[in-house]
Amino acid sequence: MKTTWRGVGGLILAVAMVAGAAPAQPENRPGGDRPAQPGDRPGQPGQRGPGGPRDGGGPSIEGAMKSINRAFRTVRQEIGKPDSKPQVLAAINQMQAGAVAAKGQALKAEGNAEQQAARTLEFRRAMIDLTRTLLQLESDVLDGKPSEAAAGVAKIQAMREQMHEKFGVKDDE
Repeated sequence: MKTTWRGVGGLILAVAMVAGAAPAQPENRPGGDRPAQPGDRPGQPGQRGPGGPRDGGGPSIEGAMKSINRAFRTVRQEIGKPDSKPQVLAAINQMQAGAVAAKGQALKAEGNAEQQAARTLEFRRAMIDLTRTLLQLESDVLDGKPSEAAAGVAKIQAMREQMHEKFGVKDDE
C-alpha cells in the first residue's frame, strides 16, 4: 500500500508544479490585452471612432449596416450550397448582431424632435422585422430547407431595398 500512496503523492506534486508554472492569463479587455493608450487610432476594437463603440457601447448605425451588407453578400452568394452551411450561418449571425446593434440607436433625421423620434421608431421597427426574418432564415438553413431559405433571402433583399429607399440610403452595390 505504501507504493500506491507514493505514486499518488508524486502525481499530485507533479500536477501542482505544472499548474504553478503555467503563465497567468491576460485580462479580458474589450480593446485587447492592454488598456487604451494615448495615440491609439480611433476605430480600434473597444474604442470610439468610425465603426467603434458609441455612447451606447456598440458600433455606429453606419458601421452596423455595413456589417449587415457585407454578411448579406456572403449569404446571397453561398445560400443553397451544402458545403457552405457554416459560412452562411456565421454570416446570418453577423447580420443579426448588426441589426441588434443598429436598432437601439437614434437616427439622425431632419425636422423637430418629434419627427426625429418618429423616424427612429420606424427604423427600430424595421430592424426588429429584419431580426425576425433573419431568425427564420437561420432556422430554415439549420433545418435544411433550401427553398424556404432562398425565399427568406429574397424577402430580406426586398426589405433592404424598401428601407433604403424610405430612409434615403444610397447603395454602394
